[in-house]
Amino acid sequence: MKLMLPEVLKVSRKSIIIHNDAKAPFELFNSFEYQVEAMKFDMSTFSKEHFNLPCSIRARNGKYQVFSGWNTLHKSTPISSEELLVLNFPKKLIKDIEEEAWRYLVDSFTNTYQRNLVLAYLSLVMENIPRGVKEKILPQCKSNSAESLVQFLCREKRGPVRLQNERLKAKEIILPFKL
Repeated sequence: MKLMLPEVLKVSRKSIIIHNDAKAPFELFNSFEYQVEAMKFDMSTFSKEHFNLPCSIRARNGKYQVFSGWNTLHKSTPISSEELLVLNFPKKLIKDIEEEAWRYLVDSFTNTYQRNLVLAYLSLVMENIPRGVKEKILPQCKSNSAESLVQFLCREKRGPVRLQNERLKAKEIILPFKL
């Protein structure tokens, strides 16, 4: 039996689109406003794309449908060339595109923000993940409430999560993204 592995390809930026099942998490990700803007850096000698490749599957029309690894596609990332490296997967290897997309968003989210803000931000992300996907990516958490999932993911007590959510609702915490 032939072993199927993803392959790294250099493709035209014009041939990259977001997979339909990954659009909701990508749009949420793309609405984030970062504390440090990538546009301020000279990216001619260093590119983060070598460390976080967009993951894709190839569609019949020849486009590469990205479902995770989209840091290099964020609106604040400078476009340094017309070509981009992608990690292209055989379709048979990816069972659930939507699940993979939400997993990527949650993973990038938990490694990005300051502790005093992440609980409220992550609560908002958890509120937007479809219930069936939440059950797949967090099967060990018995509750589907956003606050409970954040408590579980961050090993945090209910009080700090609720406090940040209350501060967010009172507009004491400003969102770095739009919902």
